[in-house]
Amino acid sequence: KEFKKNFLKKLLTLNTEIFVNLYGETIEEFCLLTEELKSENIAGIELNISCPNVEKGGISFAFQPELIKELILEIKKIWDKKLWVKLSPVGFVFDIAKICEDLGVDAIVIANTYPGLVVIEKNKILKGGVSGPAIKPLTLRLVYEISKKFSIPIIGCGGIMNAKDVEDYFLCGAKGVQIGTAFLVDPEIPKKIIKELEKKWGM
Repeated sequence: KEFKKNFLKKLLTLNTEIFVNLYGETIEEFCLLTEELKSENIAGIELNISCPNVEKGGISFAFQPELIKELILEIKKIWDKKLWVKLSPVGFVFDIAKICEDLGVDAIVIANTYPGLVVIEKNKILKGGVSGPAIKPLTLRLVYEISKKFSIPIIGCGGIMNAKDVEDYFLCGAKGVQIGTAFLVDPEIPKKIIKELEKKWGM
């Protein structure tokens, strides 16, 4: 509700399609969030399945293909616009890609952050997601291999900082890209990348 009130209204004034990433800890939570967005003028939703499933003891959805199938089927009962699924780079990635294709998901996003760990000081260890340029070769491999096995459109996501990175993802089979970490460096980066690509491709 906070997102709809303070952010979505502003986003919907922009001259572009808006997709909303949904994060839930149970199938019921995903469905509730989807219901909240049904009446909004957005192009689609993206299901973030890297989150823990609290009903199954905190195991990530990414390690439960059958639960992903159930989730998608439940969402499709209440959502008739574009549906993307953002895959985790770990777990049953290929099985879930196949489920998404078989169930008519419009696109899969490959991939979310990789699980990592850093040692801050002797007694301070932090766990979290690794993103940015370091994960690009790992995610490119996933995009390439999944694009060879399945026909579902792939949106590449991981370490995209410039136009060359975008081209690499396209060459490996992606139909589109998402940019994350680069925004922290330069909020204008998408415009700059588009201009560079238009110049290189003669558009």
